[in-house]
Amino acid sequence: MVDVVLHFPVNLHNIGKNPPYIVSDRIAPVLQISKGKKVLNIGCCGSDIMQNVVPVHQLIHDVSSYCVGIDIFEQGIKKLHDMNYNCFYANAEDFNLPVKGFDIAILGDIIEHVENPGSVLRQAHNHLNDNGKIIITTPNVFSIDLFSSVFLKAGYYTNNEHVTWFDPGLMSLLLNRTGFEVEEVFYTGYSSRILKKLVQLFRMEMMHTFGIIAVNS
Repeated sequence: MVDVVLHFPVNLHNIGKNPPYIVSDRIAPVLQISKGKKVLNIGCCGSDIMQNVVPVHQLIHDVSSYCVGIDIFEQGIKKLHDMNYNCFYANAEDFNLPVKGFDIAILGDIIEHVENPGSVLRQAHNHLNDNGKIIITTPNVFSIDLFSSVFLKAGYYTNNEHVTWFDPGLMSLLLNRTGFEVEEVFYTGYSSRILKKLVQLFRMEMMHTFGIIAVNS
């Protein structure tokens, strides 16, 4: 494992083995990395699970060779069971599944919800094979929407179920401490406002959401 050391100022373009890039849809990299793989979807009951839409977990299941999901949302797990998906009611911070050796662990907009993010990453690490990868998406603390709201209104809007913020630099440090090495960083989520969109065109690091792909090290 290569230790990550960040010094001030942090260059967000130097995180990972490859340059950062923009994707139009944060689900696209998740589906791409899951194709034909044995996948663990941590937090499989997204906000879509009780809506009359195709849940993301179904999309992941359909492209993978084998897929298991976990979540603490009982009603969502029951719905996925009723749809014949392989899911467990389990806490992401201390789960221990009967099956391990996954190729891919997915944390799609979940890490900001948990009290102990490091514990979640360690549990994911324990369930991956030696060459397994983790893909994480989460709101970006450096987003132009957040910055402009604090600057103009001295406050901001957030989900009351979110308990922490991340940026790619700090996320890479946490991943390194929990047994991973960052390979790629991507950004997504343009603002709908023209001025903010222009800022993001020149500073992708200020887009709403970022994602990280890291490999078991």
